[in-house]
Amino acid sequence: MNFGKVGAACGRTSLVTCTGATNLGDPHPCTGASVVVTIVDYCPSGCRGTIDLSQEAFAAIAHLEAGKVCTSTLILIHDLDDCSLWFRS
Repeated sequence: MNFGKVGAACGRTSLVTCTGATNLGDPHPCTGASVVVTIVDYCPSGCRGTIDLSQEAFAAIAHLEAGKVCTSTLILIHDLDDCSLWFRS
């Protein structure tokens, strides 16, 4: 996932969905649910494409034992007059 310049996504609300496994340890880690999160920090250099969820948020979309999963992220952009969606994965 690329949110542009460092910290640009902070404070934004996103819908995160598990899309599949990253390892053979748990070939079907997804729960089928999505979770709405607010981005409160940014990942330090060296971890491009990573979103670090709280344990509660991760448990909503995948089995905790999976540890790491593939996701899709829908950033919710709120406008004063309207609410629109922007997809970024």
